Amino acid sequence: MWQKVVRRNPLAGATAVRMLEPAVYAWLYRNDRDWLKEQIDRLERAKRSGGVRADWDKRDSALARDVRLAGLELSSQLHGRRPKLWQLYQVLPELRPKLAKLDRLPLTQQAVDEIACGRWRNRRRR
Repeated sequence: MWQKVVRRNPLAGATAVRMLEPAVYAWLYRNDRDWLKEQIDRLERAKRSGGVRADWDKRDSALARDVRLAGLELSSQLHGRRPKLWQLYQVLPELRPKLAKLDRLPLTQQAVDEIACGRWRNRRRR
């Protein structure tokens, strides 16, 4: 039954297969754990090797554009005052988790720096 579910759902990982057939997983876990572990290892290996890589350049360009737009919006709401980073999070919630990866997002880093330093408003006027 486990193998049938895997064949029907080739992109599913171990957790998804387990959720589809919890009773089968429980039986295998109790009665043939070595076989189950081997099957799960195969699933994980297949899943990792077929993964899609992130296009960091595309992600960076889009997020930098969104940061600048959010900065403009906030500036108008704050009557020209410089927005703070936490205010950017509120307008653009997807920014916060990306801050840990700014080494891969140099355009976004630049946009955040411009907003934090106020230089972005001068660019808009040019």
